[in-house]
Amino acid sequence: MKKSNLKTWLINLLRLAMLAGCIVLCIVVGDKLDKFNSLIGTFAATPVAFAIPCILHYKLCNPGKLGKALDILVLIFSAFVLVFCTAFNIWTWNE
Repeated sequence: MKKSNLKTWLINLLRLAMLAGCIVLCIVVGDKLDKFNSLIGTFAATPVAFAIPCILHYKLCNPGKLGKALDILVLIFSAFVLVFCTAFNIWTWNE
C-alpha cells in the first residue's frame, strides 16, 4: 500500500487489536502466567538456542560428514527437547 491515512489507521488498528488480545490473554491466564511464560519460552527459546545455529552452520559453513552428522543430531535433540518440554508443561498445567 502507498503511504496514506488509511494505511496509518490500519496499522494503528492492528496495534490496538494486539494490545487488546494481550490484555484479554493476561486476564484469562493471569493466575497461571508462569506456566504460560514457560510454554511460550519453550516455543521461542528452543529453536533459537539449538535449531537455528545448527541450520546456519549446516548451510553456511559447509562442514564435512562429521559436522553435518553432528548438526543433524543436535537438530533431532532440539526437536525432542521442544516436544518434551511442551508436553511436560501441558501435563503439569493444573498442579
